[in-house]
Amino acid sequence: MASAQPPTDGTLARAALPALEQDPVSLLTSEGIGSNGWALGADRSSNANSLLLGNPHFPWDGELRFFEQHLQIPGELNVTGATMMGFPAILIGFNERLGWTHTVSQSKRFTLYQLTLDPDNPLRYRYGDQWREMSQKQITVQVRQADGSLQPHVQTLYGSHFGPLVNLASLSPTLGWTRNSAISLRDANAGNYRMLEQWLAMAKAQSTPAFFDALAAHQGVPWVNTLLVDKTGQASYVDATLVPRLGARAEAWWRAASQTPQLAPIWQDGEGSVLLPGNDPDFEWMDSGQTRTPGLVPLSQAPRQTRSDYVYNANSSHWLTNLASPLEGYSILYGPEQTVRSPRTRYNAQLISAPDAMGLTGADRRFTLQTLQQVLTHNGSLFARELREPLLARCEAHPLIQLTGGPLDLTPSCKALANWDGEYQLESRGAHLMREWLTAFRTSGHRDIKDELFAIPFNPAQAATTPNGLAPWRGAPDQDPALLALAQAQQRLQAAGIAPDAALGTLQFVQKAAGLSPIPLPGGHSFEGLFNMVQTNLPSRSTSSLANIVTGKAVAGTTLRSLDDDGDGQAELRYRANYGSSFVLALQFDANGPRAERFLSYGQSHDPESPHFTDQTELFARQQWQPMRFTDEEIAAHRERTLHLKVPRVARP
Repeated sequence: MASAQPPTDGTLARAALPALEQDPVSLLTSEGIGSNGWALGADRSSNANSLLLGNPHFPWDGELRFFEQHLQIPGELNVTGATMMGFPAILIGFNERLGWTHTVSQSKRFTLYQLTLDPDNPLRYRYGDQWREMSQKQITVQVRQADGSLQPHVQTLYGSHFGPLVNLASLSPTLGWTRNSAISLRDANAGNYRMLEQWLAMAKAQSTPAFFDALAAHQGVPWVNTLLVDKTGQASYVDATLVPRLGARAEAWWRAASQTPQLAPIWQDGEGSVLLPGNDPDFEWMDSGQTRTPGLVPLSQAPRQTRSDYVYNANSSHWLTNLASPLEGYSILYGPEQTVRSPRTRYNAQLISAPDAMGLTGADRRFTLQTLQQVLTHNGSLFARELREPLLARCEAHPLIQLTGGPLDLTPSCKALANWDGEYQLESRGAHLMREWLTAFRTSGHRDIKDELFAIPFNPAQAATTPNGLAPWRGAPDQDPALLALAQAQQRLQAAGIAPDAALGTLQFVQKAAGLSPIPLPGGHSFEGLFNMVQTNLPSRSTSSLANIVTGKAVAGTTLRSLDDDGDGQAELRYRANYGSSFVLALQFDANGPRAERFLSYGQSHDPESPHFTDQTELFARQQWQPMRFTDEEIAAHRERTLHLKVPRVARP
């Protein structure tokens, strides 16, 4: 908003602010923030009425860290779980009868509008058959100068009747402010101050209908799906976020426009944003009279499902919340239907729909609390199952690749792939080689991996298992994209002094504070098709070219980093984690009520002097679940100390 400034002399205006140091794609997407969520009903639970697995993926530093807490108001509220700094209610957790988790929704909470400007005045825009004046507001901030003094800086913010103007020129020059057009944003969450009331009402609900009544009454969920289980054995999903309601013409226009070469980069397979014409009133939000904020989709028209078997979400759209019963016919602003799912969503779908084939359950496909926990801790991956063997076969058939700089022997990579257990455990050898290989095929958009990698294309009727297989290559082995990418990965590892068969635990870690020993971590990235997400210092998308390997040129987009945290000149650890699985909840309801275990990956304390600064991180690294105390008896038996707070009465004047 601050860098959206009018043009001068027919050129793009230069913002009076420093350039944003951010991947332009991430300006429009929620890349980097995600989650897995499972809700299992009575038909898929063993020795329990229902089961819940919550696995939000959030930063391990800053204001988005989760903290564990238990809130009680006798006779009114009894809820435990986790929340974020500054928010007093439980965001993810359970009470005596209900448990819930959230995943980042793919629905759109804002729409971009492209304004048609007056050629004689870039501060006027066309709307219908009239010209409208932009609003202007000056903001003053104090800026520290080089000599330490403070000087006021005045910045003008501009807006249309839709909302503020924004500058997205870093994504595309046509999305900046030119003589002909500018971009304005309308936000469905503008004025949404109902989060506290919303989550308190959810925590007080004692049944699934009461929970949905709380959603309908407050309409305060800003940007997450909700997955819910109850004590009776029901599992539910709903995208209750605040979503704009478009008319039929606008819906049809965007469905077509989002597939064009011009606007597909904005849509990003549904992971990005919506750009609508701002000069036509038909593209305004349509009010139903049923929402607290005008122009939004009523909860009654949102994607929703309650079942006795399962529902799940891993940040793809609502479409395949249950593979046997797709949710279809909803607004495109809830995300696309019958389109390719992300690798992590496909792996979630296979784990939950056929856990017997994945070695998690018996033939009845029923989970216990313990087998549900293994969904996270087994640290398997989609591409280990689908691509390792065909890649190994191709590598063993052609181990010597002729590059411009000379021949490269792929035998070390072949051996590493052959001996890799297909998992991302601390002791797994070769997992990092698969990671480095996959980076050559990364692409923008929700699909994460280029279609050209796969032998079998996406099929909506088999969305959990397609695309898959390694695309065949009938040309010279020295030109095989798969082998060239493997050569690229091996060269990077060799340059960093890392063996292709090194153990993941020697490479992937979290550094809690300077001077402390690194803590090795299992897990991996979403694009690798893992459930347990531990994101490290990777670029958001690879920009490397396979042609660079053939010519011997330096490769951009490398995933490795040389790190020397203790200053001894040795750089032994290369993947530094700062994001991923955070508060992980495994919950069951049976006749005795709730029982839960959890991880808090980065720990409860953020103070390096605290004895609890690293304890839970070390438990997470060893994949040792910890019990959540809920009953008064459990709490009393494990209490360490009690602090009583009194609010002094202040005499009124």
